[in-house]
This record gives sequence, structure tokens and C-alpha cells, in this order.
Amino acid sequence: MLDTIGPRTNSLRPVSQASAISAGSEIEPKAAQSEQKLGPGGHPWGLYFLFGTEMWERFCYYGMRALLVLYLIEGFGWQPHDSSSVYKWYTSLVYLTPLIGGYLADRFLGIRASIIIGGILMAIGEFAITTGTTSFFYIGLGLLICGNGFFKPNISTLVGKMYKEGDPRRDGAFTIFYMGINLGAGIAGVACGYLHEHYGFRSGFAAAGVGMLIGLSTFLLGRKQIQRDVEAAGNSMEIAAKVDANECGRSSRGLRPTKRIARSSVTSARSCARSSLLAPLRLYVAQRRGGCAKRPSFGNGEAVSRVSSSR
Repeated sequence: MLDTIGPRTNSLRPVSQASAISAGSEIEPKAAQSEQKLGPGGHPWGLYFLFGTEMWERFCYYGMRALLVLYLIEGFGWQPHDSSSVYKWYTSLVYLTPLIGGYLADRFLGIRASIIIGGILMAIGEFAITTGTTSFFYIGLGLLICGNGFFKPNISTLVGKMYKEGDPRRDGAFTIFYMGINLGAGIAGVACGYLHEHYGFRSGFAAAGVGMLIGLSTFLLGRKQIQRDVEAAGNSMEIAAKVDANECGRSSRGLRPTKRIARSSVTSARSCARSSLLAPLRLYVAQRRGGCAKRPSFGNGEAVSRVSSSR
């Protein structure tokens, strides 16, 4: 009778470490998913901040590019082939510098700082061109090229970081993102062309600079929401080296025992792979010298000695 009324002793058993780890792994994603606020289409709200940011950045880029050759011909009196040469080098460097900007963001600056730096540089570059002098024109082009290198690769990376690996929504997210690119490019040609026809080149370039400021303001306004959405997907906006150091620190403290075990198994697999790749080279050197070489045996971990035949 007392046994049926009183608490059972088996119910007071401590939970094993493996079950605690599995329970924690099940709870953490739910907590992370609750932090990601979903907007239209089931996508996080941070995507739409990136949509607006990229739309206005493309407005800046294509608005300036639509006026560049005409500005050199009519404003500076250049020949068409010289103007086309400047246009060619400008567009080529615009697509080259993202390689450098992405590397600097991963290793030194971080994604968020790179986007902000790129937006500021491009806005300053647009307003430098409006001065109408040749020296400031070249300075403005250089700032636009460098700013695009910082801005373009990193904002596209943020779109992918808002979703976990294998998330079916990711393709739709990039479709929405590129709709912003096309929308900004379409509006830029009409708006900047109209300002050029009625108010001159400086108004067109100034409008492109204002568009970049609006895009940068949109990003700064939604930066906290963007960061929350990225972290909810299990990713980070920090420098890649810092993220690796944090993961190593968590593993060394024992907070992620499964990751530590996985790292050790990967390390042993890599050492075995290196040994298997170097074994033929060791045998060849031993044969040339008439000595012996040791070949690792992956079955029991012992080294097997192989004596080369005398030549």
C-alpha cells in the first residue's frame, strides 16, 4: 500500500550524460527557431532588410554606370573610345575586388563591418564625382570600386547564413533577393536618366549617392534583426578565425563532447591518409638507398618493416 502511494525510487534516477546531451541538442534548435521572426512567405524579416539594402545599392551602381560614358564624352570632352576604355576598366575591377573584400571580411573585419565600410565608400565616391573635376572623378571611381568590393560579396553571404544547410527556403530567399537587384537596376536607369536630362549630370550622380545612403540606412536599421536571424540558423557574422577559436574553446571546456570526439576521429583519419600517401615515397627512397622503410599498418596500428632487395 505504501509502495503504491509513495514515490517510486526509480523515478529519482539521475539522467545519464548521453541522454542529457541529446535532450540539450533537441532543446537548443527549438530555442533558436523561436528567435527567428518570420515574415511574408515564411522567410525571416532580416531577408527583407537585405532586400531593401541591395535594391538601393544596385540603384546607386547602375544609376552611375548609365551616366558614366555620356559624362566623360559631354562633360570632359573625351573621345568615345577613351570613355569606353574607362568604362571597361571600371566594370572589370568592380567584379574583381569582391575577391579581396570577401577575404578581408572573413579574416579581419567581419561581414557587418565590411558592408558598412563598403556602403560609406560608395556614397562618398558618388558625391566626389559630382564635383566635376578630373582628380575627384578618379578618386570617386576608386572609392566606388573599393566600396563595391567590400559590400557586394558579404551582403549576398548574409542571405545564405540566415538558413540552415539543406533548408528548402534558401532558393526562394535568393530569388527574392535578386528581385531587389533587378528592381533597383530598373529604377536607376529611369530616375538617373530623367535627372540628367532635366537637371544635369551632377543631379544624376547625387541621386545615386542618396540611394546608397538609403540602402546603408536600411541595413543599419535592421542590423539587429539580421544578426538574430543569422544566429538563429546556427551561423555567425563574426570573423572566421574568431568563430573557429570559440568552437575550439567550447570543445576544450567539454561543452561539446560529441564535437571533440568527432574532431579526434577526423584527426586520426587525416594522419592515416597522410601516412598512406607518403608510404610509396618512403619505399622508393629506401630502395634507392638500399635500406629499409616503415609502412604503417592500419589494422593493429603497428609498423611493419619492409626490407628492400639488394640491387
